Amino acid sequence: MVGDGINDALALAEADVGVVMGAGDSPVAIEAADIALVRDDLRDFVYTHALSRDTLRVVQQNFWIAPGSNVLGVVLGVAGQLSPMTAGLIHIAHTLGVFANSSHLLRYTPDKQLA
Repeated sequence: MVGDGINDALALAEADVGVVMGAGDSPVAIEAADIALVRDDLRDFVYTHALSRDTLRVVQQNFWIAPGSNVLGVVLGVAGQLSPMTAGLIHIAHTLGVFANSSHLLRYTPDKQLA
């Protein structure tokens, strides 16, 4: 549900995802909505949607980075191929990998089609 927050606070609260646009005027709508956009510009909604999709993609990538390296470390540890020090370094490396993978969202720019 996307609304302006004037008389749709109940609908925003009941929606799966409630987005209020131009949220400066209605504190009730801001509280009821999941996402509050400051301006009344639909391009902000499109940008937020694109950023959300890319964020979910990064979360899925991070999910496979962390357990994948942990499973590999456990298998190599059980096989006697890793010392505890090396296993700790692998854990630190995959944590840094997750951090680096996520940090590119800080400079997010939408695709050309959104401009």
